Amino acid sequence: MKQNSKQPAEALTDKQKQAIRKRQEQESAEQLAASLSAPTNLVREYIAEINPKLSSSKRLVFTLLMIALPIVLLGATELALRAVQYGGPRALFLSADFDSRYMIVNRNIGTRYFPSQSVTPAISYDVFLKQKPENGYRIFVLGGSSAAGYPYLYNGAFSKMLLPRLQDAFPDRKIEMINLAMPAVNSYTLLDLADEIMPWQPDALLIYAGHNEFYGALGIGSSESLGQFRGLINGYLRLQAFRAFQLLRDIVLKIAGWVGKPSNSEVAADRTLMERMVGEQEIAWRGESYERAQQNFSANLRDLIALAAKQDVPVLLSELVSNVRDQKPFVSLFDAATDKVEWQTGFDEAVRLQAAGQFARALASYRQVAVLDSTPAIVHFRMAQCLEKLGAYEQAKAQFYRAKDLDGLRFRASEDFNEAIRLLGAETGSAVVPLQQAFEAASPNGLIGKDLMLEHLHPNLRGYFLMAKAFSEAMRENHFIAENWDARSMHADSVYWQDTGVTPIDEKVIDIRIEVLLGGWPFQPKNAPNRAADFVPGNFLEQTALSMWKNDITWERAHVQMADYYQQRGELDKAAAEYKALIRYMPINISPYVFLIRIYLQQQNFNELLALLPKTLEIEETALARKWLGILALKDGQAKIATDHLQRAFELEPDDLQTMYNLCGAYALSGETEKAKALTEQLLQRAPSYPGAGDLLRQLQ
Repeated sequence: MKQNSKQPAEALTDKQKQAIRKRQEQESAEQLAASLSAPTNLVREYIAEINPKLSSSKRLVFTLLMIALPIVLLGATELALRAVQYGGPRALFLSADFDSRYMIVNRNIGTRYFPSQSVTPAISYDVFLKQKPENGYRIFVLGGSSAAGYPYLYNGAFSKMLLPRLQDAFPDRKIEMINLAMPAVNSYTLLDLADEIMPWQPDALLIYAGHNEFYGALGIGSSESLGQFRGLINGYLRLQAFRAFQLLRDIVLKIAGWVGKPSNSEVAADRTLMERMVGEQEIAWRGESYERAQQNFSANLRDLIALAAKQDVPVLLSELVSNVRDQKPFVSLFDAATDKVEWQTGFDEAVRLQAAGQFARALASYRQVAVLDSTPAIVHFRMAQCLEKLGAYEQAKAQFYRAKDLDGLRFRASEDFNEAIRLLGAETGSAVVPLQQAFEAASPNGLIGKDLMLEHLHPNLRGYFLMAKAFSEAMRENHFIAENWDARSMHADSVYWQDTGVTPIDEKVIDIRIEVLLGGWPFQPKNAPNRAADFVPGNFLEQTALSMWKNDITWERAHVQMADYYQQRGELDKAAAEYKALIRYMPINISPYVFLIRIYLQQQNFNELLALLPKTLEIEETALARKWLGILALKDGQAKIATDHLQRAFELEPDDLQTMYNLCGAYALSGETEKAKALTEQLLQRAPSYPGAGDLLRQLQ
């Protein structure tokens, strides 16, 4: 009989069938038939018999189930993680727990961008109304540490000093200023936040950014970098909206910490965030990494502006400023072909001449050294110093900027970034604040240095004040808010300067922060102990400042403690300044208003009191404010106004005898004798010897 003749399946022995069942997934029907000496067609028929084919509809269902299963599991995981709030609140804005009318900035938003850091950057605690009023004008500020007002933060930010100017220019508008800037972030963060800003009806975006493009979160040279490709980084940020992705990210970071080197926060907990964020310390001017970072910066801002344009939201960009005169380059790079021994010999001789005050000869020597290699930033900085001494200020300025641009440690944005900002403004029709010009005009000989800067790039208080003025002027010239501004309602700069909201406790904290910053790398050798961190307080102010710097107490608590301290010492003006600072920081919190009212009463400062009281009623109606508005109106003989305020105060606090007495007087003055008489009798029943009440009753009878 032929091998391939048809035989019943029973022709296969039980042993052959067992072998087929066991080996069918590893071997083909032909291989099995050959090894078992069985007919191929019978092997195929038996395999088909024990593995019946699915119908096309069943196969489709099975395929869909296989695809859907991981999606369902992932969705269930996402829902479960959201239910338990894994990672904490992730939204940029949260409903204010102290007043349901307002939204407030999520202070933990920085965890999005610094997952491996134990401490994330501070962000302002600004609020805005959930329902935007018809006369409202809502401004959002974006940027890095300088836009946030570092190291002052809060009231030291230029946005806080800009707001009063705008409020004075437009007293009939409800202007809201929300500062979303954070230290150590760059254009990736700005673009990421912009998506969540747009649903809240912004009227303008103000942007001061660029210094952090290399070392800010996810920057090319950052310790938090994900590489150079913009699409990958922006995609990563979008995925962080999903809790499941956050969980996966956290697991990866934890495993990396176990099997690799310790995390950034573990090895550098005693170092500044500035130091911890640096991954690549040498980035050549106009090298590959440099060019990619600049391209990504421009592309991110271009996308941000396009996003705003879809809702007709104007964007105000700003030039960047930094300390060029008094901050020498951190890192000088050399051309690979340079004879460094010859170069250093010439440089040392030029330094000797400069130290001896022979600036012309030193300049000539530096120029000879630059012929050997002009790449090192330090030679241009030294030339600039000599040119300044020789009175050649414009040439000195050019060399100072050249030194900054060539600095291999890219904390200060190069002039290429300023040019990119100007080009973006021209390309998109966005206005640009000429901030560099403003700072140069306010600097001796046009050289920006320590007169306006604290260290390498953060302005001092006068610098931030100048930023606020420059932004205000740019907004006016480019017709933000309205076509025409009424300058008559705005005050002189000196008036705004006297009320910045920055008090001695802030100044002392800034002193500590700057000393610690300057006591660490790159201002000092790497890994050298930071002696500035060993600050020992000598008085209550310094002790409070130290507690605030160490985050043992909040900014708000520090100001309240100082206000209490000054009041106990009878220094009421200083106490009032602390409460004014708290009001500027959080203008919808009634508490500092109440304390300030009491100080003005203690001082009998009725002019300031009369200006303050109506503002408190916009926030919360209190018996204290109503009472004193009534008393002051009564003193001016305004009986009807006094009666209205005092009646409301009495409703809110019926046990206040002073309110009762003054309401009696208001009734009497307005001719409501019976009401005055009845209330006075009631007052005397409660307090028979209340001063003046008996005389008033006799006059009324």
